[in-house]
Amino acid sequence: MESPVRDIDGFSHLTLLTAVDWLEEGLFQLTYLVCNRTQHLDLGLRVMIERDAATMASIHDIWPTAATYQRELREMFGIDFPGSPRLNEEFILEGWNDIPPYRRDFDTKKYAAESYSQRPGRETHDPALHMKQKLYPGGL
Repeated sequence: MESPVRDIDGFSHLTLLTAVDWLEEGLFQLTYLVCNRTQHLDLGLRVMIERDAATMASIHDIWPTAATYQRELREMFGIDFPGSPRLNEEFILEGWNDIPPYRRDFDTKKYAAESYSQRPGRETHDPALHMKQKLYPGGL
């Protein structure tokens, strides 16, 4: 497939494809970063897509490395990239049966409490208070 950004402008390398969950707005932000190595230029593109039934066209035929990023985003956020190779195969999370864990409505603390037993002698601290006590043992 011909791509003006790759074939004319020389952005031949996909450096990054990542997502941000804007839960309150009902959106995902996809960020694409491509590089023109000969001109030492980077180009970033931000695309907002609906969070419910999130789908985005695959770019694996333009930048083949996108397939790996798209598999990760499918598994961790639940974003679909129709036509991307091996998209529905387990990638990072083998046997996962909960909502995608990078979604902000995934309750990590609840999942950990239900999935893992507490080890004896282990304490949980409020991170802000704990760090304040570690950094300023005599108090402020």
